[in-house]
Order: sequence, then structure tokens, then C-alpha cells
Amino acid sequence: MLVGYRRNHHYVPEFLLRQWSVRKETGDDVLLAYSWNSHKEEVTLKSNLGPSGYCYGRDLLTLPDHPQGPDHLECGHFEEIDRLGSNAHLKLLSDGVEGFSRKQKEEFVKFLLSLEARRPDVLSRIRTSGVADIKQQLDDDVEIKSELARFGADESPTQFYEKTVGSIENEAVSTVVEYLTEDSIGLPVAMNSYWSIKKFSGSLKLVLSDRPLIRHGVSGAKNSFWALPLSPDKLLLLSPTDHVFHSLMSRPPGELVRKANISSVSNCDQYVFGTSWYDQRWLKKLFEQRRPHAHR
Repeated sequence: MLVGYRRNHHYVPEFLLRQWSVRKETGDDVLLAYSWNSHKEEVTLKSNLGPSGYCYGRDLLTLPDHPQGPDHLECGHFEEIDRLGSNAHLKLLSDGVEGFSRKQKEEFVKFLLSLEARRPDVLSRIRTSGVADIKQQLDDDVEIKSELARFGADESPTQFYEKTVGSIENEAVSTVVEYLTEDSIGLPVAMNSYWSIKKFSGSLKLVLSDRPLIRHGVSGAKNSFWALPLSPDKLLLLSPTDHVFHSLMSRPPGELVRKANISSVSNCDQYVFGTSWYDQRWLKKLFEQRRPHAHR
């Protein structure tokens, strides 16, 4: 049993979720979390938990027997990414992209990439099919098996590696997650993109998905762009292409909010977070449109 380690690992950090907190009559700050109930074919609302109660997995990033501790990825890797991401997020909310340094852009893009890298389904694929593929390749390697036989080792390459080096699963998870966060294609493309923040007023409100980053197209493609709801009334837009960026910026505010909200509902794994008790009505229509993908 793991004792003294952080075990609840957020794949959407609390500082981002907190922007969608609403205050109940009791004085408690909670999230209005909407999801699709496929049995009743209706949208359900949970309103009893705050930001700490959503978008986390128990031992999601745990690496048993890791020399730097089982929570090395959570506390050693993502904690720093989230700290820098939180600072950049606050600056974007208060000052916009003006004066946002290249270093801050790099830190925030790494944070954006990390939102995908630590998703539960990504981690699950690495731990299952990814690790199985690595073990299969090791055990099928004729040269490695020949060398082991020459030295009188009777273990399989996988067994020998884990006895002498360490857990293949730990190595695979930490290597792939860190690689995805340092994406050699997505990182420079996003840093060198056109950046802007659209601010909305009145009844135009953005929802936040439990998969917050909206990505359209392949990184670097002419029609690609990223969008992230920073708060219910602010949307960050990035695109490497001048005409795509200006097309997004010139859209009517209502259309931009509607498109962003449709993408958030369409891409969510389970929850979207709103700011009004009345969101349930129009969210039902969006969830119905993605019904075949509900609870993917």
C-alpha cells in the first residue's frame, strides 16, 4: 500500500476548474457539472462538489517503486507545469496576450499539451497496449536473446530488464507522458502562432469540458487552430495561419461561443461545467447531438 504519497491526480487542474465555480445559497462554492445519462436519455446535473471533486483519477499517474517516489510524475513533473501554467493563466486573464513573453508562451503551451498527455484514456492505453508492445518487441529481439544466452541468463529479455533496470510500465508511462508534453511539433507551432483572447459579455457564457483544450486540425496544418476557455467569458484562440486566425476573430461573438460550446460538449469524456442553473436546457440539445459518442 502506498502511504504518504499524493494519490488523487488531477488531469484538469483545480485553478482552471475554479473559474467555473458558483456560490450556492449555503455559501459553498461548487461546480455545476452536467453529463449525459444514456439510460434516461437526459442531461443530469451534479452541484454538490467543488473543483477538487472533479477531473481526477485515483493513482492515475502513480509509478510504483519509482526511485523518486510513486508520485514523481504528479509532484515532480506536472506540479511544476501547473504552477507555471497557473501563473500564465492569471496573466492572460488580467493582461491578455499583450506583454506575454516568449518564455510564458512556452510554459503555457506545455500546460496545454499536458492536458492531453495526462488524460485517463491516454494513460490507460500506455499502461496496456503500449507496455504490451514494448515487452513484445523486447522478447522478440533475436540479438538481445542471443546476448542473454551467451551470458547464461535464462530469463526473457523483459524479465531481465525489469530485474536489472526497473519497471517497464514506469519507464513507458513517464517517457511517453513527458514526450507528449514536450511535443516537438505542437510546441513550436503553438508558440509561433497568432494569439488572442476574445471577451464576451452579457448572457454569452462558455462552458468548460473535462477535456478543455479544443484542437481543430493537425498541428501546423493550414486550417488548424486551438481554443481554450480561460473563464466563462474569455476564450483563448491560437492559429499558425493568418487567414484562419482572422476568420475566427471576425466571427460574431454569439457564433464563436456557440461553436466553442458545441466542441466542448462533443469532446468531453463525461462532464461539462456551466455557470447557470438554466444551462441544462440548451446543453440537452448539444448532448443529444453527440449521443452516439456518450460515455465513450
